[in-house]
Amino acid sequence: MPQPKKPTRVLAAAGAFDKDPQRAIGRGDDMKPTGELRECPEFFDETQAQCWAELVAMMPPGVLKNADNFAVENLAVLQAMRRDGTATMATYAQITALLDRFGLNPKARPNVQIPKQPGANPFSIL
Repeated sequence: MPQPKKPTRVLAAAGAFDKDPQRAIGRGDDMKPTGELRECPEFFDETQAQCWAELVAMMPPGVLKNADNFAVENLAVLQAMRRDGTATMATYAQITALLDRFGLNPKARPNVQIPKQPGANPFSIL
């Protein structure tokens, strides 16, 4: 499986475009989500809704956005299939791939970027 393309901001911060300006040609800005994750879909059954809630609760605040709606929906549905016994081996492979994308295993966890919370003063407890 090929290595995923690095985000433009990561390459710029590492000085990749200074070293090789040709790398910047054809690259635009990275996509930025425009809103927050939606509420759990009304058409979900009880197990799917429970899986949605568990997934959202596991993720650090500010990580899931509206651009993640379909991926969270897919993972919740697949996880519900696993729980009700209708999952196939292909379902397990899809679950594993989505868990990797969300950083929900030790190997993928460092890839999740957690937004810094503004106004947090680490010395306020002193």
